[in-house]
Amino acid sequence: MSTAVLFFGGEKISLTLARRSVNGTYTAKARMEVPYSGIIHGGFVDNTELHDAIAILASKVGLRRSTSVVVGIPPCFCHVDVKDAERHFTKPTKITPQLLENFLHGGHAVYYKIDGGNALLDAAGYTVNRTLHAQVSRFAMSEQALLQITEALQGTPLKKPIFVPTMLAEAAYLLPEHIRDRTCVLISCGMTYTSIAAVVGDQLGGLETIHMGMAHFINDISVVLKENYSAAKLHMQRHCEKHNPTTATASIIAARLEELGEQLYNAVIRMDKRLLKRPFFICGGNIDIVPNAREFLGKVLDVAISQCVCPYNETNHADQVSRDALISLALHN
Repeated sequence: MSTAVLFFGGEKISLTLARRSVNGTYTAKARMEVPYSGIIHGGFVDNTELHDAIAILASKVGLRRSTSVVVGIPPCFCHVDVKDAERHFTKPTKITPQLLENFLHGGHAVYYKIDGGNALLDAAGYTVNRTLHAQVSRFAMSEQALLQITEALQGTPLKKPIFVPTMLAEAAYLLPEHIRDRTCVLISCGMTYTSIAAVVGDQLGGLETIHMGMAHFINDISVVLKENYSAAKLHMQRHCEKHNPTTATASIIAARLEELGEQLYNAVIRMDKRLLKRPFFICGGNIDIVPNAREFLGKVLDVAISQCVCPYNETNHADQVSRDALISLALHN
């Protein structure tokens, strides 16, 4: 049985009919993509085109009947609110799943501490004598974005959307469990935005989106060199292939990278400055394809940043890793 997965990329929307394969991989029964105006400043550039684009995709992959669809929600439409919670006990009490469910009030625990002890990812089965403490994460998605997508699906065979945050899918897909369990930071590079998340186990302990991506680099080149966007994009691609650090293009890119690095640093500080002592990773196939961009950002942040690639074919094409992460999560949950 195939699962329909809708993914919003930097310049294209894709629809994949996928089924599980061996060793955690998947097989695409059908896949199509169409260009769209993209996302900017936390919103779709052109709401009216979404319905037509999705209808075209459904037709091209051959959907003839109603099909449930998993929809990836870009991180710019997501928000993580993290707060501390505490409950006091008058006698020793065994911690049950029901007790934790009531304690979290619909949130997800980033970690627990029992009677001031070490941080735990799961407290079920332990006994608390006095105090149960937790850092609680509540993941929220933009109601406006969800409404826009839901309305765009109307009149198409794609029904009953299941909304999945792509940043959470990327973390689960790209980062080994033992690294996530000890807390790390993931930077995801989009076309018009860059998101940074604190990853704690299977949850996000913080998430911020900076409205700056590869498109802004290209636009800077377009303005300075007085070229249209398409010509500037080609110019940048050629620069990345040859990489001459003495050109005007290299200076333009360096200035934008420095600005992005400073904004990422400030985002980390707002989440928790202690994250600067944790492992950093980058994915997305956009800004990170610029020669030495990872090292440049690492220097600004004063951290070492490791490159993420698809765990099965070790590629990192723009949007492809994020899309595959979403499909993997859709098929294995």
